[in-house]
Amino acid sequence: MITRTPIPTDLAIRSIKVQENRQRVFLGLVLTEDNRLLLLRSGGYELVELPTEGYDADTMDYKLLLNPVHPTAVFGNDKVVKAVAMTPDYIEVAKYKRPVPGTSGMLHERISKLLFPFALSLAQENSGYLAWRVTSPGFMAVVGNLLAVGALLLFGRIQRIRPARMISQIALVAFTGTFGLLAVTLVPWPQSTR
Repeated sequence: MITRTPIPTDLAIRSIKVQENRQRVFLGLVLTEDNRLLLLRSGGYELVELPTEGYDADTMDYKLLLNPVHPTAVFGNDKVVKAVAMTPDYIEVAKYKRPVPGTSGMLHERISKLLFPFALSLAQENSGYLAWRVTSPGFMAVVGNLLAVGALLLFGRIQRIRPARMISQIALVAFTGTFGLLAVTLVPWPQSTR
């Protein structure tokens, strides 16, 4: 059966999630292109706008906790979490925002940035497709690569290999840091020490 609804045609709907419950108060959730979320009421198909200030559908989760006293919207990502309490008629009454405690600036994160000059991840960025992405910690990677070159030169000195015979190894380690240092130390070194 097809039913005409009062949903405006210029709403720019990006997605509709049908989610019926036992009470049959709502039929589902509507996401628009400008990251607004609206509840679709059963019966008259009216739209009820939910609080979405600061919400990004591509990078954030959104949870709607329905209870008789204060329905609450909770949304966020790995940097921030926001919560908005509403009246039973979905009018905002209070909101709360806090940063997510992360690893930023902690000792193990700084050591990781020194040891690993880049990371390869399978990420989804504003599309329906996954893509390989290379990320780098920036300046810390340069410092880490220089330390890796220093470790390589020390290792070469212990093995009594002149730096002039290690140019290709030094270049590899200078660009790849710890990854190159591991590769160079696993490959047999030249036999001649002169």
